[in-house]
Parts: sequence; C-alpha cells; structure tokens
Amino acid sequence: MEGVRICVVSSSLNPTPPWSHWTGYGSEVVAYWLARYLGEAGHVVHLFGTFQSEEAVKKLRNVFYYGTPPTYGYVGYESEYYTVDWYLDALKHCDVIHDMSASCKVTEYWFLHRKPFVITRNGYSVDDPKSHKLNIVVLSEAVKNYIEEVSEEAYGKRLEVKVVPYGVPVGEYPFCNEDEREDYVLYVGRPHPSKGVDYILVLAKLNKDVRFILAWNPTFYDHMDYHLAYMKAVKQMGLKNVTIIRLPSELRGEQVKRQLMCKARLFIQPTVYLEAFGLTAAEALATGTPILLSTAGSGPEIVTDAVGVLATNKLSLREQAQWMSNVTRAIDIHDLNRVFNKALDTKWNHEAIRGYAKEKFNISVMANNYLNLYKEVMEGKWWGYV
Repeated sequence: MEGVRICVVSSSLNPTPPWSHWTGYGSEVVAYWLARYLGEAGHVVHLFGTFQSEEAVKKLRNVFYYGTPPTYGYVGYESEYYTVDWYLDALKHCDVIHDMSASCKVTEYWFLHRKPFVITRNGYSVDDPKSHKLNIVVLSEAVKNYIEEVSEEAYGKRLEVKVVPYGVPVGEYPFCNEDEREDYVLYVGRPHPSKGVDYILVLAKLNKDVRFILAWNPTFYDHMDYHLAYMKAVKQMGLKNVTIIRLPSELRGEQVKRQLMCKARLFIQPTVYLEAFGLTAAEALATGTPILLSTAGSGPEIVTDAVGVLATNKLSLREQAQWMSNVTRAIDIHDLNRVFNKALDTKWNHEAIRGYAKEKFNISVMANNYLNLYKEVMEGKWWGYV
C-alpha cells in the first residue's frame, strides 16, 4: 500500500512527543514515532497534537502538523473536539484516520467526515467513543480477553477488538554489553502503587546488598504525592541501597532515562494492575537489559525465558482492573524475591535481548500491522458494532 494520506490524532494530555513538557509518557510518544515512520515510508501524515508539538513535528518528512489546546494530564473532551471543529476539511482529505487520542472525539463524530478509521485505546477501558464501538485496537491479548469478558455484560454482546502492541525505535536506544553495565537494578515509570513500587521497596529491604534506582518525573498531582510518600518510606525503612532519581524535564530527561536503562543490571516492574502494555519494559529490552515483570496484564506477552523473568500476580483479570482494593494480596513477596534472585543469577545475552526487541517491538512492526488494518477499513472490513 503506497502513498496513503493518514490522519494520526494524538491526545491533548501532553505534547507529541512529550519531551518538550516532561519525560513520563505513553501514547503521545508512540503517535510521534508512528507518524515519523509512516512519513519516512512515503505516506503523507497529518498529525494532530498539542501546540507544543510543533517544533518536533515540523522536522519530520511528509508529516504536517495541526495544533490543539493542551490539557496537561486529564482527558479534555472539549479540547480534543477542536480537532473536528477546526480541522474538519483536513480530516476529509485523509484516506484513513488513526485516532490515538484520549477521548476519541474524531471518531465519535465520524459521521461529519465519513472517513475510514482505526482507534487505539491505551488502557483497558472502551467507554470512549460512546456512540459506537467500531475498529478498536488494544495493546495486548490480556486487555482483549478482559474486554471480551466484560463487554457482553456491559453492552449485551461480545465486543470484537484487535491487538497491536506498541513499538519503539529500537535502533535509537543505546546498547550496553556486560562490561559496560553497572551494578544496580532499575525501575523507571510512574511513582505509583499500581506499578508495584511498594513491592520493590520491600524487595530492597530483603536484598540490602543490591543497589536499586527508582527514576521518574512526577508531573501529575497524585504522582507528586506518591513521590513524596516514597521518599519518606525509603528514609523510614532505612533503605540506604535505594536511590530515587527525579528525571529532568525535556529531551535531556529522556536521554538520562535511556542511559540508566542501558547500564542497568535488571529492569524491574512487578505490576499490580491490568497493564495494557509495558512501554518502559520494551524500551529496556531495546537497550539489551533483561526485565522482571509480573504476570498481570501484558507481562507474559512481553517476557520470554531468554529476555527476563515473571513474578506471579495472583489476581484475575477483573481483580487487576480493580487493583486498588486488591493491591496487598496481588503478589507474594517470597515468590517475587525468588524470581528476583533468579534474574540476578542468570547470565543474560544482551545482544539477543536487543534482537528480540527489534523483532517483536520495533516501531516498524507496529506500523506495518497498522498499515494492514488501514487497508482493511479502507476496503470496508470494519469490526466491532454500533
């Protein structure tokens, strides 16, 4: 499929990419990587993102930028509707629309532009779009299974969704051999119990001879609260082997994060909740670093014996989706400690880990999967239901 005009609609929560604002991100940076890849592949891309996205986007080949108001961390339905209100003519001139926004307003009002579309939902909720459930793509089989399980109760019929995991530009990440690595275990992500940070602190208490680095950039209000709470907990627990790093903002923070991943002995994220896709885990693999995840959500779809280990999360899919009431019983700390030490004792092949990331989670793999879906919807092969 050549020369397709593709509208990629990013969210209003953060810039696309978010490096001009902060270093914690998800769908916005993936939307940027996808648009860049599609443009370099010869397609024409119209990228809709917040006003701060312009400087990065205007440097891309065959990618044209359309600005919308930012909301900085919350789902702004009115803000994302401006994409339809201001740029309806641009939407009408695209061959296909890829809605990666938080509210799905562009595809909620699809009857205004009448263009084929694909929706990517980052998470396990398909509440939006509200008027239909058409052409929805999720990030893992775990989320697909959860949606199929609950949709019949919620909507009276089983909802069909497709799966395309996120991709990262593996070749742009630094790679470190064994002799370049330092003796620390790394967590990068949100300072939040859902990511298993509380379990990491207990693990650090059980392994005081192991150095732990927790790195994040707390921008949202609850992240700030948890950042302070974890700083206090480290002090109260006497964890001299734990260092909390507050990543700098903008592109410098992204570079620091990638170097931390590259030199780590192990990347750890014992997730409690229904993780749609572990983007930071895929990034760690891109640097050749082995990973420890839990069996919650997408964990088993990311980890193989050659690239990492899995700790058992005892919660069902529904309990993972309701993690707040189940957090203390999700993971057995003794099992986690056993798996953790197994990972530390394993001699990993870092080149093979990076090769695995390139084969399975490279941005090219994601983009080509979506190109196939674009072709399907352009030919009228829609899925889901109205």
